[in-house]
Amino acid sequence: MSTKPNYFKIGLFIIISVTLIVVAVIIWGAGLFTKEKIYFETYFDSTVTGLSPGASVELRGVKIGQVKSIDFASAIYDISTDPTEVSIYERYIRVLCSTEPGGRIRGGDITDEQKEARMRNLVYQGLRLRLASNILTGQAYLEGAFVDPNRFPVLDITWEPHYMYIPSAPGQFDTMKDSVD
Repeated sequence: MSTKPNYFKIGLFIIISVTLIVVAVIIWGAGLFTKEKIYFETYFDSTVTGLSPGASVELRGVKIGQVKSIDFASAIYDISTDPTEVSIYERYIRVLCSTEPGGRIRGGDITDEQKEARMRNLVYQGLRLRLASNILTGQAYLEGAFVDPNRFPVLDITWEPHYMYIPSAPGQFDTMKDSVD
């Protein structure tokens, strides 16, 4: 003989299951179990054609992060200028990037002040981010490179960046094009 289904137990099971799924989605979506990311930004005074959010950021061929967003600096920061004039800062492109602490670059067990001091030292030594392209796929990415700081000085900015600032340098293609011109 067949037994009658217990609708109360079935209903209770469905309610508990749906509640657990909703809680899991909320916790996962809020990022409670993800590592805190370290953000840094750079500015370009030239085109960033081919670069898109999600593109990798590499230092000497090792992926250290990814591009989060690309915007004009004037859309993020209050670059006060005379409304009738166009400032050179309005053409700067801001690229926001992220990396995980304690990942492939040192930064997990040091304070924010030590991170900033270390970054200033690397920038002083010539660390710059520049646009590069994968030869096979043509996909653009940001490449960290040590260049001559006298030849590629830090861009002059009049605002306080929200995150650590790593200066940019022209890509190798731009440098070759300028030498031909």
